[in-house]
Amino acid sequence: MACDFSVERSNRTFFAGGASAPWIARGTLPVGSFLRAVSIDATLDDNPGGSWASDLNVLVDGLLQIGSDGGNPDWAKGQDSNVGATVIDTNTSGADFPATIDLNIAGLFLTNTWSDATWSGTVTSPMLAVRVTALSIAGESGGKDVRDLAQNLAQAPDTPVILRTAAARVVR
Repeated sequence: MACDFSVERSNRTFFAGGASAPWIARGTLPVGSFLRAVSIDATLDDNPGGSWASDLNVLVDGLLQIGSDGGNPDWAKGQDSNVGATVIDTNTSGADFPATIDLNIAGLFLTNTWSDATWSGTVTSPMLAVRVTALSIAGESGGKDVRDLAQNLAQAPDTPVILRTAAARVVR
């Protein structure tokens, strides 16, 4: 799942110091949607307040902050305040943060931990693991609502592969 923030405001996104923007809302994903990795590929485009490229952080509902100025883990690169500086890194569960972060009960946010700055690029969770344990088709519509939802999930390109596969089986 990607958060491409370069498509806003003339291909750049401004974050005021301390500001956050939602990425994946708590409860959006099913139980067992464990965060496996977070990657960043961003460029600092404007920097009136002295932010580092790595001050663009990923916040997990108070459980985890990835990036500079309080992040643990920090981004490995990007501790540079020059316009044009880049931050490119990946942090993975088990090695850099706990493997038990379930995004059903925790939301993801992008946050600027320092001062006003503008970035372009993407932050992704390329290895978001979704565990599907059961899917029940019932209800007054004889399961039509669930089949319609499953069809939409099966066809959506941003649906995690394992969930898309399970949804395709429901549609058959």
